[in-house]
Amino acid sequence: MKYTCKKSRHLATVIALAILLPLAVGKGAQSAEKTPMPWEDPHYSTEFRATQAESRPGPDEGGWTAWLLHSNDRTRWCTEQEVDLLMVGDSIVFGWSRVGKEVWDEFYGDRKAVNIGSSGDRTYHMLWHFQHGGLDGMKNRNPKLVVMMIGTNNRGQPELHGFDTAYGILALLKEIHAKLPESKILLMPIFPRGDTPDDAGRMRNEEINRIIKTCVDNETVHWLDISHVFLDEKGKLNRELMPDGLHPNVAGYRAWGKAMEPTIQKFLGKADQTDVTFTPPPVLQPEKPGRHDITNPDFTKGEPLPEKAENHWTLGATGAEGWMYCTKLHTRLARQIYITKVAQGSPADGVFQVGDVLLGIDGTPFAYDPREEMGRALTAAEASDGKLTLNRWRGGRIEAVSLELPVLGNYSRTAPYDCPKSAMILEKSADALAARMKQEDYNPNAIVRSLNGLGLLATGDAKYQPLLKREAEWAADYSVVGFATWWYGYVSVFLSEYIMATGDDSVLPGLRRIVMEAAEGQSIVGSWGHKFANPDGRLPGYGMMNSPGAVLTLGMVLAREAGVDDPEVTTAIDRSNTLLKFYIDKGAIPYGDH
Repeated sequence: MKYTCKKSRHLATVIALAILLPLAVGKGAQSAEKTPMPWEDPHYSTEFRATQAESRPGPDEGGWTAWLLHSNDRTRWCTEQEVDLLMVGDSIVFGWSRVGKEVWDEFYGDRKAVNIGSSGDRTYHMLWHFQHGGLDGMKNRNPKLVVMMIGTNNRGQPELHGFDTAYGILALLKEIHAKLPESKILLMPIFPRGDTPDDAGRMRNEEINRIIKTCVDNETVHWLDISHVFLDEKGKLNRELMPDGLHPNVAGYRAWGKAMEPTIQKFLGKADQTDVTFTPPPVLQPEKPGRHDITNPDFTKGEPLPEKAENHWTLGATGAEGWMYCTKLHTRLARQIYITKVAQGSPADGVFQVGDVLLGIDGTPFAYDPREEMGRALTAAEASDGKLTLNRWRGGRIEAVSLELPVLGNYSRTAPYDCPKSAMILEKSADALAARMKQEDYNPNAIVRSLNGLGLLATGDAKYQPLLKREAEWAADYSVVGFATWWYGYVSVFLSEYIMATGDDSVLPGLRRIVMEAAEGQSIVGSWGHKFANPDGRLPGYGMMNSPGAVLTLGMVLAREAGVDDPEVTTAIDRSNTLLKFYIDKGAIPYGDH
């Protein structure tokens, strides 16, 4: 049996995903159904093809003869030798053979590597090369890995927002896979260009990058974004690595090689001659510390966890929690994760212990935000073999350690909707939440308890009905005086959704009592405080509190839909709406009257 109330399903589903997705997933998960590659998706074959995905000989500016000679040379290089690593791209890739030659020799000299980058190429030039024999010499022995980055020379039509250039890159992926079906492809986003994030060329490239990332399935096509290597924490391009704002110099190619090396090793193995010693990232401090900011500690130098340390983040499916430096509500200055908790039986159990420090992922130091970097790495591991390699500091020693995560497949392009991975996470998280709610010591505050109930309710699974009924009966009997606005808002939302989803109106009297108390506790101007209003209609103490008042208003609206038809409730809703409408076009509803 599934709950069928259409009015509450969307809200409850969104709440469920918000509550349940962060929970750790058990080890026993099976691989989700493989997401079709983009060239198997009809959407990709009917829109935005334009001319970027149609092969054309030679650069538009002329020079066809020289370009053709170079095309012939590239074909010969791939025919006369065995190739394990093939580099494909424009002048940025071509530069490995010129300004970056010494770095190429250090990293790839003994790796059967060939560079077929071509200066000035757009997607359709490389496509012509592929379709005129450029890859045919490797058809009997496909390279282990093809690395491709191209597209910065494409102009495209602005009104297509990068889709035409992305189609050119997609056409290249299709051609590589058709001619070299055994090769893995490492797709890299177009590198940043221009000095600042608002540079027109960079913004155009970022539009393209967001689209081509959807071509990744982590089986045939893999993704590696090292753009942060060339940027500072504010997104400004490092001219010491890209002097002209586009092409790396020797130092830039060395930074590229070091950042890409851990991924290359996955496919080719480690090159003994390459120095890939892990260097811990520098510890950053805020330029203008606020009065509440603490100093960012360097745990590798023995500095302790700050006494006021908050923000202990759940590290996804690892089963560990860690502290990261946070200032002004972001973690972009963090470069270390201090392990504060390890769940027994989790993937991290036996690998991490409290006091360990994570410095990077698979040989690459954290570079821009460990929360985001960990999230991307977790997603990639879950979509491939489940292996997540992290760089752990313990007692002065840095080691690469690996966790075995559940294999869940990829998120679909419409996730969390029509997504087997999201459905699997939701199911397992709901089971974990239900198990916790059944324990004898389960007694969180009313807000948490109501949100947990909403999470289970949104699954629509009838097996949770006895547990949900118990929670609804608790909510119907709930009563409080202090901070009533906060508690009653979330309790009324849960009770209303429960009644509408299940049709169980046995708890309707409890819901009516709660919202009637709330209506009576409203001030004469339509607001609520931490507490309900005094008999004279004025708020005591702290004043108006919009944050819980908005939720309480939502709860009353839902209660009315669930069957509470008392006119006092409608009057309270109208008063609150009149007050809250004042904030239209003002950016947000403020927390309170401070």
